[in-house]
Amino acid sequence: GAWRLLCTQTSTASTSSFSNSPDVDFMATPPSDGAFAEYLSHPADFAFKLPESISYDEGALVEPLSVGVHAAGRADIQSGDRVAILGAGPIGLVTLQATLVRGASEVIITDLVDFRLEKAMEFGASEAINVKKDSIGSYISSFDEVIQAAGAAKTYEQALELVDRGGKVVQVGHSSSEKVSIKSNLLITREIDMLGSFRYVNTYSDSISMLANGQVSLEPMISKYFSLEEVETALLYPKENLDSCIKAMVKF
Repeated sequence: GAWRLLCTQTSTASTSSFSNSPDVDFMATPPSDGAFAEYLSHPADFAFKLPESISYDEGALVEPLSVGVHAAGRADIQSGDRVAILGAGPIGLVTLQATLVRGASEVIITDLVDFRLEKAMEFGASEAINVKKDSIGSYISSFDEVIQAAGAAKTYEQALELVDRGGKVVQVGHSSSEKVSIKSNLLITREIDMLGSFRYVNTYSDSISMLANGQVSLEPMISKYFSLEEVETALLYPKENLDSCIKAMVKF
């Protein structure tokens, strides 16, 4: 099996909330370097051994899966719930699968790219809507939970419109370069709970179990492989090829 790395943690950070603790040092989050190396040193308490049934390629995607599992947990999705996910990029697609594992009866997903929406249908979405072509007006106030995984300013407002009274909106996608506005009257008069979801907290074990049990599928998200020498190209490739790439992977 392979060792999958999570993060480092100082003794002052709580294990129940380390994701937003200022004392936590997350790998690949500035100023900490990432893991584009064949070997690295990491605390054993935050390393997870993969079962033999999980490939190295799948193991490399346990990190984004954990983000989706955490977001679905923040939404507290229950069996039979109707869920909308805004954004069908890597995080949206793993969040889709995590919501289905939790028992959601209907999950629609939106995006601007048909290739991503086709992948979403392969992963079990009830409906995939290209909001550049089709209206979501018929879905106003239709969902128990809405998870925003796009980061576009417009999706913050869409999330509040789509969620039902007393429902939950979980914001995962974010953009540091855009200011966002929301209709506060919707938030208040409909008593909507709006929550943030950042990284993950103690979800690696659950994510690995889901993968090992065949409840989620990650390899179909890998669209292209690169060598370590091509790492700069690999980092740019998904953004430059939205109509054909979900995830690019560096192979050693």
